[in-house]
Amino acid sequence: MKRWFSIAALSMILTGGGCFLDGNGVFPPSEASGRQQEISWPSLANSPWPMNHGDPQSTGRSRVPGPSIGRLGWAVDLPTTSFAGIVVTEDSLLVTGARFIAVSQSGSVKWVSSVPPPPADDLVTTPLVTRDGTIMAASSDGWVFAVNANGAPKWQVQLGERIQQQGSNLGLDGTFYCISAQRRLFAVSAGGQLLWNLYDPQFSGATHCVLTFSPDGRTLYVPGEGVAVSAVDIESQAIRWRFGTSDRLEVAPMVDSYGNIYVLGVDSIVAPEPSLISLRPDGTVRWIFTHGNRFDQIYAGDPTIDMSGNIYFILDSLYSVDWNGNLRWKRDLTLAGSRPAGDVPLVCDAAGRVHTTVLDIGPDRYTSIAFGGDGSVLWSMVSSNGYWIDTSPAIPWSGTLVMAGLKNTKLYNLE
Repeated sequence: MKRWFSIAALSMILTGGGCFLDGNGVFPPSEASGRQQEISWPSLANSPWPMNHGDPQSTGRSRVPGPSIGRLGWAVDLPTTSFAGIVVTEDSLLVTGARFIAVSQSGSVKWVSSVPPPPADDLVTTPLVTRDGTIMAASSDGWVFAVNANGAPKWQVQLGERIQQQGSNLGLDGTFYCISAQRRLFAVSAGGQLLWNLYDPQFSGATHCVLTFSPDGRTLYVPGEGVAVSAVDIESQAIRWRFGTSDRLEVAPMVDSYGNIYVLGVDSIVAPEPSLISLRPDGTVRWIFTHGNRFDQIYAGDPTIDMSGNIYFILDSLYSVDWNGNLRWKRDLTLAGSRPAGDVPLVCDAAGRVHTTVLDIGPDRYTSIAFGGDGSVLWSMVSSNGYWIDTSPAIPWSGTLVMAGLKNTKLYNLE
């Protein structure tokens, strides 16, 4: 009888009771372990970095290892000024400025698109690359442009309001989402038709406003002014919930593979001190890590999360917090200068390394640093003066990290 029960119990485990094996005969990670899973997003290009900060959940996590040496591989002068982050197609790097610009893996300019045509303003949003190779971005005078993989014009639509955010997003069905400086959320179809818009006075349309998606693609998280984040149901086009009383959220809400949301901010009731806050998908508090760092959040970069579920965020120090909200380690960044500011979004690679670029506010120079998962400094590289980085780097191919100089014409490859 006991033997029969053991066999039955094993059968339930293998085929149906509580835990399930995947198609490869492996137990999938449970939320209790914090182990992350890659989230399938069929509308996005199958490239290592198809959108701002890597993916629709803004995890900043790459599927390939980043640079291991810490030296400048190449630097290229772009034909126009760059205004946003970097993405990767199947064979090129893409940046936006006065035009869409494609750069080869070796650092040569492959093509410059003819859109937007003069006198249109600059493309200030990080482009998105869709599964069929279409490239989309919004301009500061309210146009959304789409070009083919070779830069040829595909379609354009005028939204009528200024778009200046660095991070738009793409729905599972290919719908393009962006938010205006006038606090209006727009949804544009894959074919270039305006589907709907939603105005809310507590949306933020600032440059650092980055939209993030829930893993199921049903909820869009919008940074706010007067609130930390608003959850928008894209089917009903209504606010599901809001959280926080921050004046303005300066970093992207980050979402893990189980739908938990992470925000840097305050709440007058549950988190009156500066904190990293983990929210459940319904907006209730999962845990609060009070870091107490009062450094101006305008100098904070977007956080990142590794495959083990460890969260990293940055102010004037780099913090590592585990899945349950406990401090793993904290690293002072004064090695980068007398008054460091981690205003560049964090990224982590497949080897578990965390990459940051830190501004020394005094001489206006940047130091790129790679940290091991245990907080050890693996390498650091001081830049030359004369460029400004404020957008998400990309880890496009194994052993590389590429950064664009904001509001100048430089593109840098670290190896």
